[in-house]
Amino acid sequence: MSRHHILPPRGTLLVGADLHGNLDDLSRLQSLFLAEPRAHLLLLGDLVHGPAGWTREHDPALYDYEDRSFEVVQRVHALRQAHPGRVHLVLGNHDHSHVGGEHTSKFHPDEAAHLESASPPTSASCCARCSATRCCWPWPPAEWR
Repeated sequence: MSRHHILPPRGTLLVGADLHGNLDDLSRLQSLFLAEPRAHLLLLGDLVHGPAGWTREHDPALYDYEDRSFEVVQRVHALRQAHPGRVHLVLGNHDHSHVGGEHTSKFHPDEAAHLESASPPTSASCCARCSATRCCWPWPPAEWR
């Protein structure tokens, strides 16, 4: 993993940001990415920490999705493995909180502690859905650090 990467001067660049555990949004980006054989996908952080149940009830127009942070991470990990050099990440403050950064509070007083204390889907079922060759929980995988 490099801290600096120069993308090709021409071609398709898909950019996504602030997924916050929204697997449907990631799936849409993935579909667009896979439709362009030479496209690059750039995710600008905050893959994790989706809305709490009370938030979805209070503001369903904005938070109309379930927090699928584990599966989002698994899917991104699988995409990076399947398409080396074409899927790029910039860690956001929510992601950074899992590797030593300041802990965030959006839907829970300590988002990192809340997610890390949650039981992830079993690695077999989670990895099967995202096609990863190995489970990448705990998150982020060591090679992303």
